Amino acid sequence: MLVVYDVDQEFFLAVFPKAGWQSIRDAMKRNRMPEIAPDVLLTERGLSRPLTCFLRHPLARLTSAWRYFHPHARFGADAAGLEIPRGASYETFVDAVLRGVKDPHWDPQLPRLPRRPDIVYRFENIQAHWPRFGLGDLPHLNASADPLVGQDPTYREQELREHYALDLAVWESSRAYDA
Repeated sequence: MLVVYDVDQEFFLAVFPKAGWQSIRDAMKRNRMPEIAPDVLLTERGLSRPLTCFLRHPLARLTSAWRYFHPHARFGADAAGLEIPRGASYETFVDAVLRGVKDPHWDPQLPRLPRRPDIVYRFENIQAHWPRFGLGDLPHLNASADPLVGQDPTYREQELREHYALDLAVWESSRAYDA
């Protein structure tokens, strides 16, 4: 579910689920920018222009995914096909993620890219950076309230930090242009 856009033939923009996915897709449709296959990034055309992305703090993205999915029937699947049950607590959800239950909404973001991004903006500051793309307003779709009300946000935090180590390192580093 990684989506890539060729923005005015100047740069590529990669968009991850739970990091502005619906809002950016809506804005791109309004601007008649078609989605392109991520493998284009490895072609001569793809390597000739910078790759930009908005990286969401992985632990905030994880809690957002839990908040969005936990009322649904079942979601995600591990190698054995085991899914996370409807209404699972945050702790059950984290246990499943660390056990290997995969889904593009909470899997690490940067490893999904076919190549390393040239410019990484923090998703949390997307409204400040979006105007420089010249693509009009960015709607705020699919926003949710505090995702961990009544849950323990520190549950297995160290293991989660290890699981999302690359995303965290880039998000926390100077490579995130708006640190």
